[in-house]
Amino acid sequence: MKEQRKKSERQKRKSRAGKFSTRTELTESFEIQPQNHEHEKLLRWLQTVKFRKVLFGGIDETQMWKKLEELDRLYEAAISAERARYDALLEKQMETGSVGEEPGDAY
Repeated sequence: MKEQRKKSERQKRKSRAGKFSTRTELTESFEIQPQNHEHEKLLRWLQTVKFRKVLFGGIDETQMWKKLEELDRLYEAAISAERARYDALLEKQMETGSVGEEPGDAY
């Protein structure tokens, strides 16, 4: 009885772990659509990033921090691009204005 339970638990873990065999399949399963060029670069980076492994301790910590700094720069660029897009949309909305509203009433 115990043997069967252990075997079924192992099979469940294998099926969960094997659901997505690659990072691409994982991101495609969430259907992420890039909003701009910077966001697209960020998604590509996340799909291709790899860390150097070391014998003891998992991954090279120095390289990991460099990758995190690179990721931060990509996020900053994506946020900046999104902010520019938002500002342009907001400015366009203010120019056209909504029916019966003053531009300052939107806030």
